[in-house]
Amino acid sequence: MAPASDPLPGTPLVTRGLVAAGRALLARGYARAYAQGSRRPLQHVESWLAVHTAARLSEGIVAERPRLIGLLRDAWRKGETLER
Repeated sequence: MAPASDPLPGTPLVTRGLVAAGRALLARGYARAYAQGSRRPLQHVESWLAVHTAARLSEGIVAERPRLIGLLRDAWRKGETLER
């Protein structure tokens, strides 16, 4: 699932919690539904997350930049570990 940006600064704590919980539920449901309808293992789908994240980063949304760069670093490290 595509990474989402964090809530804007000043968003109430309760709202932040609800957004986080809702995202987690949505992501799990989406992944489950996609895996059931896909002929490919979910692992192959996850490999496209880095590509999608880089595309999102290119859109230039400043508030999303730190999180997207962190996701790309994680994907790079994971890929580096798998190649060894």
